[in-house]
Amino acid sequence: MYPSVAKAFSPFSIKFEGYLPFMYLDIKGYVTTGMGNLVDPIGAALSLPWRRPDASLAAQGEISDAWHAVDAQRCCPKGQQQTSGLATKYGQAFGPITTIRLDKAGIDTLIQQRLATNEAFLRKKYPGYDHWPADAQMGIHSMSWAMGPGFNFPQFTKAVNQLRPDFAAAAIASHINEKGNPGIVPRNAANLQLFNNAEAVLKLHADPSKLFYPGPVVGTDYKKIGLIAAIAGTVIGGAILIWKKVAG
Repeated sequence: MYPSVAKAFSPFSIKFEGYLPFMYLDIKGYVTTGMGNLVDPIGAALSLPWRRPDASLAAQGEISDAWHAVDAQRCCPKGQQQTSGLATKYGQAFGPITTIRLDKAGIDTLIQQRLATNEAFLRKKYPGYDHWPADAQMGIHSMSWAMGPGFNFPQFTKAVNQLRPDFAAAAIASHINEKGNPGIVPRNAANLQLFNNAEAVLKLHADPSKLFYPGPVVGTDYKKIGLIAAIAGTVIGGAILIWKKVAG
């Protein structure tokens, strides 16, 4: 992962996932925390450094009680869209349900661990990943954060795993189903731009390590510059030769 992607990932994702220190339910009824990090089943929550209001570490029993208190807010089975209750509201609504919290260091560690796990999986599935433009790396991590890195989009995989990735086709094929989850709409728009930016990076021979999103790609086509320089050199060289013949 390019440093530009690692640095921008959390700010990029917060606007889609939020950044909450307590447990809440996502739209599918799974207990979640941080920046859209699942802590479901309960074992995932028990391993985290939750803190009481006085900043001391919470006991396992306290964590378990908090998890079950949040899980009890489901209106429907897990995996189904929650149609009523707190899960239909923004995660902030779950704040009063529990008293234990993750501090910033705890949330950031959780984010980095998941990011590293996702990347290890993505490297195996997409052999060219390490050489993709930064915008494409951000795009694939955005998709993975929303669906898990094992998502199965055959047309997307076909487009990016070509010898010369077709990121324009990947942009179209990256679309995530928005039914029942309006929060995916802005993420889809961002992913579309990210992969189109990646295509522009290849065409313009721009710096692949630079993350251009949210702006457009500004690059230099070195092939064209080389051609112009060659033509200019020929013209100048010819002019010098003519001058020499006339002068001589």
